Amino acid sequence: IADVAAYMQKLKMNPTPGYGDGKDLEHGKKLYADNCTRCHGADGAGDKEKFYPRIQAQHYNYLLRQYQWIKEGKRRNANPDMMKQIQTFTDRDTKAVLDYVSRLKPPADLTAPKGWKNPDFQ
Repeated sequence: IADVAAYMQKLKMNPTPGYGDGKDLEHGKKLYADNCTRCHGADGAGDKEKFYPRIQAQHYNYLLRQYQWIKEGKRRNANPDMMKQIQTFTDRDTKAVLDYVSRLKPPADLTAPKGWKNPDFQ
């Protein structure tokens, strides 16, 4: 497992991950600023030392799935504070904040060039 994790850590981030519909980004931005920046940072980079994951530029559907699992208690490694905090989010809130997060850009050195394809799927 350590080898797989090390390999995945070296992969560049997709410059165009999947996004939501983009209709509620201002609402998502406000929710993110009010609820998420304390742990994930203003840019979504997270905090490795505190085990807050990087969520910027993650695929929207992946974020939705992980968020739902956290909310339902299916992820055993979920932060208890986050589990409590997101219980009050409506479906609109969830979609808006995760659509916003999926569009946050990572640093250039972590981003693959346009047209990049995951080498495991070529």
